[in-house]
Amino acid sequence: GGSAALELANDTLLRLGGLSAVSIRRHPNAATPTVRIERGRGHFLSRTRQRFDASTPYLNAAIDGTEFLLVAAPAADELVLFEGRVTVDGQQLVPGQSLRVSPGGSELRLAVRSREGLEWALHYPPLATTAALREAQARLAAGDARAAAQLAETAAGSGGPTERAQARALQTVIAIAQGDTAAADRFSAEAVTLAGDQPNAWLARSYAQQALFDLPAARRSAARAAELAKGDELPTLRLAELELASGNYRAARRLAQPAVRGPQAALALRTLGFADLAADDAASAQASFEQAAALDPLDPLSRLGLGLALIRQNRLAAGRRQMEIAVSLDPGQSLLRSY
Repeated sequence: GGSAALELANDTLLRLGGLSAVSIRRHPNAATPTVRIERGRGHFLSRTRQRFDASTPYLNAAIDGTEFLLVAAPAADELVLFEGRVTVDGQQLVPGQSLRVSPGGSELRLAVRSREGLEWALHYPPLATTAALREAQARLAAGDARAAAQLAETAAGSGGPTERAQARALQTVIAIAQGDTAAADRFSAEAVTLAGDQPNAWLARSYAQQALFDLPAARRSAARAAELAKGDELPTLRLAELELASGNYRAARRLAQPAVRGPQAALALRTLGFADLAADDAASAQASFEQAAALDPLDPLSRLGLGLALIRQNRLAAGRRQMEIAVSLDPGQSLLRSY
């Protein structure tokens, strides 16, 4: 299954990986809950000033306003600290450290990569579903980016040009979400060379070009994808996004409006929300973002937009909360953290 996001009573945001099991208990005499990851992975983003406890079968942690990853696996459990303060079984960690605990003992690691272990929690740009990569796309949607990347790599080395191009397109969006823009540029260029008649190839190319801050080229690639994908709303909405990024909010609204009742309604409403923000209509933007978030609760950009719309209306606390939710939904995205 896919991931889930929870907002706890103590204002902590908890993102759970697929097939995870968690128990949350509120003791009568305690002001804050106790969270136990029985199996799987949980990403915690807490700004609470009240200490609370988190645990797995092998470790217990006291939390004091922080961001960390907690993993419960058959062989060993691990806590990876990104920000803040955590005490694990009496040992205090600092950001950039992780503690791995098993029945045989514990191991402290230093110099943890930024947001290490959160590949499953990232937000991956959408592509049209294809028969050749249905399993890989399903794995990615379920949060298993490693398995999806392996399946795509296998497909990229076999089959005809179309199948290989679809594989390179999928590798592109994985690379972008994981911050590897050079690989995304390489994969997407190969995709359009292999099969320039495939919308997904040009869609992936547009993502890579935007990641490299080449908006005119990204817009041309999206326009080519929309031209090739007659009847498919996704490339047209991608073009609408890029019109918006280029400052053409009227063109973005014109492209997005027909899709608000279709299968890509969440993306269409999100685009309309940002168009309304650009037109300085925060109330309309809020309504669009709320509808988009209801349709796709795990989309970080709808939450970001909702936060901006609320702040524009002087609802600062509510707006900041939506931005924190956006970060929890895509912890690797530096843009979200910049707010």
